[in-house]
Amino acid sequence: MRVVYELPGGGRILAFSRPPAHFDPTTAEDRLLLAYGYPRRPLRESALLAEWTDAVGRLGTYVEPRFGPRPRLGGSAPGPRPRSVTAGPETSDNWSGVVVHAPAGKTFKWVRGSWTMPKATWTGPNAANEISSWVGIDGDGSGDVLQAGVDTSILIDGDLTLVKHYAWIEWFPLSAKPVVESLPVEPGHQVDVLICGSGNRAEIFFSNLTLGIYTSFPIYAPDSTTLLGNSAEWIVERPSENGIRQQLPEYGTVIFDKALAGFTDETTVDAATGNTIAMLDDAGAVVSKGSILGPQRVRCRHSLHLPRPPHFPRPSSRDEAGVESAERGATPGAVDGW
Repeated sequence: MRVVYELPGGGRILAFSRPPAHFDPTTAEDRLLLAYGYPRRPLRESALLAEWTDAVGRLGTYVEPRFGPRPRLGGSAPGPRPRSVTAGPETSDNWSGVVVHAPAGKTFKWVRGSWTMPKATWTGPNAANEISSWVGIDGDGSGDVLQAGVDTSILIDGDLTLVKHYAWIEWFPLSAKPVVESLPVEPGHQVDVLICGSGNRAEIFFSNLTLGIYTSFPIYAPDSTTLLGNSAEWIVERPSENGIRQQLPEYGTVIFDKALAGFTDETTVDAATGNTIAMLDDAGAVVSKGSILGPQRVRCRHSLHLPRPPHFPRPSSRDEAGVESAERGATPGAVDGW
């Protein structure tokens, strides 16, 4: 392996060897899985074997990881948030979605999610709007978070509208959120993310299922940064600029499928056991809301598409029936790995 990106503060990202043509991870030896950057195969009798087979079967064609600095259209990197309650629905000024907290004596080791990148629409009045959708470990009540996802930044500059779409990773509190330049993304693309990590080392498996490509890489944080494994989450977020939350653009609905996480003892938990999170705007009104649709299915919905009392006017640009129809048609997305 070789270093392909240096993170400020001492972290680094490496690259695995490229797998040979026609390499089949489902039948390969464990040593080859590790050499070519695949998640470690669970024990044959493990219930995780079916999940592992599904995950590696979705990876597609390997592209070597290449990273670059994040576009600066107004926002800054996501990060952790204060934990508001220990059980039940939560509220936040930057997160919406679902979080599962590790029970006493357990530590999260991996998290997975699959979702379609939403189409974001500038809503004003701020010049800059931004939305991040991601899965991660830690961050709800801890000072660290390891996350990977996709982002849309919108900036109005006079008569110009500047829009950027990109895949990214972050291991907060490292002061960087590098863009995964070798994995292009656009609204409507389906992505799948698997993060496996413990201590100060992790592996990330990032797929664009629509394009049929994926990349994988190990990431090392400095010794001063380590995963606690206290929470796993599936999130739509509005990032910040100089401590001020960005305005969330209208994004419709994001549905995370394959919303599953695992502990160091090889047991698993799905998102349905977690707490929902509603995002509040600066005036304290709900702007984005997380809900649970099934054992491994999480929905995040912009407030323009939340149910309203009969006397409250519904949005004219997109009716609720259309949103529901789109949701029903939506489709999913050396550490020990699984």
